[in-house]
Amino acid sequence: MEFITDPENRLDEFRAFYDAFARQKSLEPSDHQWLVTACKARQLALSSASQNGEALVWHAHVMYGETAGLQFSGSNFRNKEERAGGQA
Repeated sequence: MEFITDPENRLDEFRAFYDAFARQKSLEPSDHQWLVTACKARQLALSSASQNGEALVWHAHVMYGETAGLQFSGSNFRNKEERAGGQA
C-alpha cells in the first residue's frame, strides 16, 4: 500500500489506471485539469494497493485542512479468477 502526498510525478500512472477502469465501467475519465490544479495547490493525495507488483486499486483524495474526501476510486481485481477460467 502506498499513500502519496506529493503525487505530481505519479499523475500519469494514476490516470492510466483510473481511465482504463472508467472505460470498463462506462464512467467519465479522470479530470486531468482538476488533478493538476489540486496537485499544485497541495490538496491532492493518491493511494494505491498492489499485489505481486500489480496495482489493484488507486484512489485520489482531495484534502482540505484536517479533512480528506475521496474524489476518484478505481479497482482492477473483480472477476480476475473468472477471466482466468476459475470462479470469482
